[in-house]
Amino acid sequence: MKRPSTSLFAVLIAAVSFSGCATMVDPASGALTDAEIAQIVLTANQGVVEDGQIAAARAASDAVKGFAGMIVQDHTAANLRIAELVSRAGITPVESALSRQLAANAGRTAETIGTWRGTEFDRIFMETQVQLHRWFLSTIDANLIPSVRHPELRDLLEAQRGSIAVHLARAQQVRSGMVAEGQ
Repeated sequence: MKRPSTSLFAVLIAAVSFSGCATMVDPASGALTDAEIAQIVLTANQGVVEDGQIAAARAASDAVKGFAGMIVQDHTAANLRIAELVSRAGITPVESALSRQLAANAGRTAETIGTWRGTEFDRIFMETQVQLHRWFLSTIDANLIPSVRHPELRDLLEAQRGSIAVHLARAQQVRSGMVAEGQ
């Protein structure tokens, strides 16, 4: 079976994986709880870590491998900080529609990108990471920060927002470099 073109495929993965997630808030309450926010962030971070681990094994470009290493390290550290905070604060992460959707999307994305190798993988992975990090920033700004009540969780979200913005800028830079090189 012939695979679709890489650019079309990357856009389809990103669109399917993250469409509709940014505005998913519990309609009954109109806001997310701190326990739901913690689970959303833990789930999103874990999905990024898993994608980065796949990239470490499948990427061709040193720039993509470097990006993958950075996101694995940063998102793992973010999850450790959140886990420590929720333990200390007595917050038990609780699934929500958004965290369940994220987990399902992360699984589909990992499964799909795991079928590619080399420069095709690099293009698909970087496009997916650009879309994911855009989504994560949007979700933090539109849903998570406005809903969070615990001040330390808010501080962690704001700190992670800065890290995600750095990741997005780097992902866009790596993706642009690949285009300039004709990959």
